[in-house]
Amino acid sequence: MCVAAAPDDGAKRTSRVMCELVESPEAARARQALSGRITLRLATVRPTDALRQLAEKAEVPIDLEGVDAGKHVHVDVENATFDEAFRALLALVDMEYTLKGGTIRAARRPSRQQAREAAHRRVEATLKRRVTVEFPGTGFENVINFLRDLTGLNFVIDIHALADQGMGPDFTIMLKLTDVSLADALDLILDQVELDYVIRGGVVFVTDPERARKERLTEAFRRPVSISAKDKPIADVLLTLEEQTGLMPRIEPAVLRALQDGARTPVSIEVTARPGKVVYEYLAYLLRARLVLEQGTATYQAVASQVESVKRDDACSKPATCHPNADD
Repeated sequence: MCVAAAPDDGAKRTSRVMCELVESPEAARARQALSGRITLRLATVRPTDALRQLAEKAEVPIDLEGVDAGKHVHVDVENATFDEAFRALLALVDMEYTLKGGTIRAARRPSRQQAREAAHRRVEATLKRRVTVEFPGTGFENVINFLRDLTGLNFVIDIHALADQGMGPDFTIMLKLTDVSLADALDLILDQVELDYVIRGGVVFVTDPERARKERLTEAFRRPVSISAKDKPIADVLLTLEEQTGLMPRIEPAVLRALQDGARTPVSIEVTARPGKVVYEYLAYLLRARLVLEQGTATYQAVASQVESVKRDDACSKPATCHPNADD
């Protein structure tokens, strides 16, 4: 847990954060080794062989499982850090590396969408951290700067939204919180200026609630979804979809009544890393419903034919209506 405090605006803005990142001795040694420098010249060698030689010189273990040997290349590295050399060589086979437990592990470079998703998850993980903070009449801009220093996150303020609320960057925040998540702390801070936030990849964008709501819907639709369902109740599929996108699905009663088994109606769907929008719209097709987005909810509304069908079912539940010649 991190404990932080921001001084009031009468004092110079500082950040006091009591956090410690514990790194294994192996990882610390590897990181130190990667900062060293090397000159290496190799003629007609495969990138994987060059990487192994580089790892030997750095005295750092390397995992090249899944790395394509690649075409023969000439390697000419002069007075570069080991880190720079590793990245340059891995780029030849469209890969990059991470340092895990003191071992260099090569991996495919993520696509633009994958990189965006990874950044989004890092922000979400950071906002789950527990903190203790105190703002004794601190200007809003200083509060955001303080949170930026505390978390290392990128905060962007929609100054037009702040002005629309009749407030400026010097509007004071008075708040004292103990052992709460950063997300809850941010919510309470923004409540005082009637603003909201949305995560845009690796950025926390602070804006008015309506724009934040719309952007959350956009982000939810953009997020990749993977679902494997064979004859599963549609309610279970929608629950999985909500878990992966954060967008709550809702089915109107008229739509459910038009289905043979209501929420237990089985559906089959197989998608891997497809945008959430595609899956939500496919389910609308299966439900023969209209998809409407509002207030962080994906609502499947009944179309005219479903409404009429329900009306007929209601009418047929009354014998006199279903059979005009029947006795009252």
